[in-house]
Amino acid sequence: TLQRVWFRNCVVNWRVNTKSKSYKRVAKQPEGPQKIIKYSQLPLADRLLERLRNPLCYRKEPIQSASVSEDVLIPYLSDPKRLLPENEKSLEVVVHDNILHPRCHYSFLVPLVNYLFYRPTFNTQKEGAKTVIITPTKEFATILFEACVSLLPNKKDIEKVRNISNSKAAQLSQEFNNSYISICTPSELQHISQSSDHILDDMRLALIHYADIVLENKEDSLVISSVLSQMAPVHSTLMFAHSLTEPVVNFAKENLPQRSWVNLKPTPTDIEDIPAIQYSSVLVNEANRFECLMRLLNIHHQGKTLVYLNSVSLVEDLGVYLHSRGYKVEIFHSSLDARDQKKRFGSFVNGFSEILLCTDLLLRSNDIQGCSLCIQYRLPLKSLGTVLHRSWKMGSKGGKVLKTFLLYFEEDKVYLPTLESKYNVKLSDIPIPSTKENRKALTKRTAQTIKKTNSQLGIPFQNTAQKLIEELGDTEALSRALFLLSKIEDPDEFDILPKATKARIARKEKIMKVENYVANKKQKARELRQLHQQIAGESLLKD
Repeated sequence: TLQRVWFRNCVVNWRVNTKSKSYKRVAKQPEGPQKIIKYSQLPLADRLLERLRNPLCYRKEPIQSASVSEDVLIPYLSDPKRLLPENEKSLEVVVHDNILHPRCHYSFLVPLVNYLFYRPTFNTQKEGAKTVIITPTKEFATILFEACVSLLPNKKDIEKVRNISNSKAAQLSQEFNNSYISICTPSELQHISQSSDHILDDMRLALIHYADIVLENKEDSLVISSVLSQMAPVHSTLMFAHSLTEPVVNFAKENLPQRSWVNLKPTPTDIEDIPAIQYSSVLVNEANRFECLMRLLNIHHQGKTLVYLNSVSLVEDLGVYLHSRGYKVEIFHSSLDARDQKKRFGSFVNGFSEILLCTDLLLRSNDIQGCSLCIQYRLPLKSLGTVLHRSWKMGSKGGKVLKTFLLYFEEDKVYLPTLESKYNVKLSDIPIPSTKENRKALTKRTAQTIKKTNSQLGIPFQNTAQKLIEELGDTEALSRALFLLSKIEDPDEFDILPKATKARIARKEKIMKVENYVANKKQKARELRQLHQQIAGESLLKD
């Protein structure tokens, strides 16, 4: 919801300077008047802001209700320890409690960024704006930095957020002093506290990200205690912990004498383990890609399913086909106006449809509860991390196993190792479901549909049914009846799209291949001309 404001009004290009490791955003403003929605106008913003504005020691009563439920298109890690070094993965939890982390582990950045950058009455010289976020690893620091930057509107504000975990030792203090928000690990914080030119007395807010992991190391705990003692006289310290461990409790007793514990779940009985997502990859080609997609739907579809496709026309064509086959389908893409998008998304969320065919535009919407299956057609080569974002849109409740199937072509195969190594996605390569599996799934689905039919509707056909059973037998009579009613004569054969649609899609793909070929040929011709000019220039100099 929050991301839609920025992406709707700007076309954003990211560039990474590999030498300085600085992020630059170039935004092209569209023509015409634009509607601007401020963060402070969003539902939970003011309530959350007050918690950051008022230090813990000045709050009159402890917080009882859940504090965060906004989805801001920031990665949700179902297994947060997978980014930790190997030696820190086997942490022993000493004390268990019902105080858990919110579902979106980085959503605290929304009120923080709002408070520091979007408040019109904010004056950094009077109130002080220094904030430090302490996180377990450099990988987490990078994610938090990119999340902060994604919420900011211009380069001037982006420069005030620093990921100092990637800075050189000699520049740590300078980077820390020049930032509104400093993101670091305990090791960088220790180096800063030991430096002579650091400025800590203007710090008003310290956030310890995954405090149960950070405070596990006693040396890091002492460093953070030292830094907190040097902060401004009136300040807030917020600890986000996945569970209450003994180090977290001891640290709070020693450093936060007037503290409030926040239970982020309504009642202790509502606390559930977050299910992991099972990732599977299936090799397909132009001939069997849609047959594979249909078979996966037939076998694994339960409740709600997300299907990501890479073009608007494909979304609409497949939507028409599935609707004609009796599936409750909704579509969601950029060619729909905002009102229609909201209506269709609400229809899917509220259970009026079971399958949502969409493009990556859906990533700007909220998580979808009760969704347990995600099918992705082709890899997003521009950003492989989008594979995770697509899967994280599922917010299943009730202990369901979340499944993601990635359909890839032979030319996409080279990117799978990168997806596994860089993004920690454990892919299990599986074949296309067999005819037998598909037939069994269709049979089961048909049987369930018949069971759900109201018994009163079958009364007018009882005499005919009884006569058929006497002449043909139970199984033969029912089989023939189902054949006459079925829209698919043979459940093993799929004509996924009409011939005209297939031809149009094939034509588009052929045009794209020709355009890419022509572009590559022009590029080679340019390089060849430049080489000829260079050789000619060198020969003239020699003469």
